[in-house]
Amino acid sequence: MFIARISRGRTIRQFVTGVLLVPSLVSLLWFAVFGGSATGLQEKATAAGTTTLLVTTVDGAPSVSFDGAPYNLVDALDMPAALTTVTIVLIMVLAGIFFVTGADSASIIMGSITSYGVDEPRTPLIVFWGVTLRRQLTDSVVNRSVRQAVDQHHGEVFDMLTRPSSGESEARSARCSSRAGQRPDGAGPGPG
Repeated sequence: MFIARISRGRTIRQFVTGVLLVPSLVSLLWFAVFGGSATGLQEKATAAGTTTLLVTTVDGAPSVSFDGAPYNLVDALDMPAALTTVTIVLIMVLAGIFFVTGADSASIIMGSITSYGVDEPRTPLIVFWGVTLRRQLTDSVVNRSVRQAVDQHHGEVFDMLTRPSSGESEARSARCSSRAGQRPDGAGPGPG
């Protein structure tokens, strides 16, 4: 309904290009680059018997942490700092556009449905559905974040904004230096 509404007045060629081809090609490119990179990093880590920022070994089994996974993946790609920054900003902008357009279309559609199918629901009704859906989404994200934090800390008291312990910082430094071709102790090039 939303796509039909925003496509009014377009030709069939414009509709097919804008709704089917372009999103499909962008998705294919996105998943090929980032999915292939993540798979390649994991295969290299498995072959070397080590862990990565994306997957660690817990009790002998691989464990995937999805917290910041896209950012950890970009960090592990060894790109120049400027390109890494641009890529991370691009990821945040695209995720923001995805959520905003999804929320906008959902608000308009919910307004139309609750107005018995009118093409142009009243603005206060659209605002009502936007606020309601935003609240539901916020509650869902906060509940998931808190539940995940409690699980990670095994029910112990913790600050919501935690900093890694010195051991975790040293482990991250070791992983970063080994990616750069240096041994963790800084004594020269690592095994090549």
